[in-house]
Amino acid sequence: METLNINKANALTAYEQANDKGKALLSNLFGKEVFARAKFKSFEDIKTLADAIEYLGEDDAQVKELCNTSGSKDIVAYLQLRVIIKAINGGIVTDWTDVKVYKYYPWFNAVGSNSGFSFRDCGYDYSISNVGSRLCYTSSERATYAGKQFLEIYNQYIN
Repeated sequence: METLNINKANALTAYEQANDKGKALLSNLFGKEVFARAKFKSFEDIKTLADAIEYLGEDDAQVKELCNTSGSKDIVAYLQLRVIIKAINGGIVTDWTDVKVYKYYPWFNAVGSNSGFSFRDCGYDYSISNVGSRLCYTSSERATYAGKQFLEIYNQYIN
């Protein structure tokens, strides 16, 4: 059988321009995971936990762990944040053994706002951990975005 090779960028363009039947055909040919991230042009397109799960795909180990876990709100929120952070980081999980790379995390005020919990700022580090290594971002922009966008999940985790 002869093999047909296609450039992934061309396949993604075809997917974006296809109608529902065309998208289904392309997904069947190449696998739905190839196109799962097509609608996410930037990390700011991940606005909900459902978006993060869709971005990573159901077969992602952290998504599976989240979906198979029940427990206290803080534990579930921690697992949700792991999924959200991995998606916002483009699938990258922070490696604390690489001391040359900064790791960014949001800071919060626990008091002083009407709701009692608000985003404050973004910090960074490269060699010591002030927060769990799985809860860090690859840039200050990503940490700031997530700290504001997912404030309620952070609140459940911290409080």
